[in-house]
Amino acid sequence: MSLGKALMGMFIESAEAEQAQESKPGPESKVTSSKPREASTEVPSSSPRAVPEPKVVSGEADQTLIAALRKTILENNLPGFDYLEFEASLKALASVIPDEAIRFRSAFATAAVQGLTLETLTKTSQSYRELLTRERAQFEKDLQGKQETDVAKR
Repeated sequence: MSLGKALMGMFIESAEAEQAQESKPGPESKVTSSKPREASTEVPSSSPRAVPEPKVVSGEADQTLIAALRKTILENNLPGFDYLEFEASLKALASVIPDEAIRFRSAFATAAVQGLTLETLTKTSQSYRELLTRERAQFEKDLQGKQETDVAKR
């Protein structure tokens, strides 16, 4: 199971899992509800993907840039057990638990004891992503200014 599927499984129930649940006989299948079923949020396979594929660029990452971005994230680390600490626990468990799905479950179970919820995990990961987006925008602004200055010199 890939990392993406494991994470999506935490947030989105797939159509196969829903169908398997509906086909299982049980007490909930005998009870009918007067409430209408909610519309599925799953994207049909024939439509474009909801999440765009990341761009893959050949070459190697600039380690100084990576170090600068890590420093920025660590300087803006939110208090408490959040996405950064969850990621660190996943990395620590990688050598101990080779199965990715079990590693995620173990890390989350451990983090839940310290107060981490799925909502907190998603909110803090989004805030770090927004931080990196702001950093990128600032970099592009600085780059544009530098290019304009260099062109004006010539």
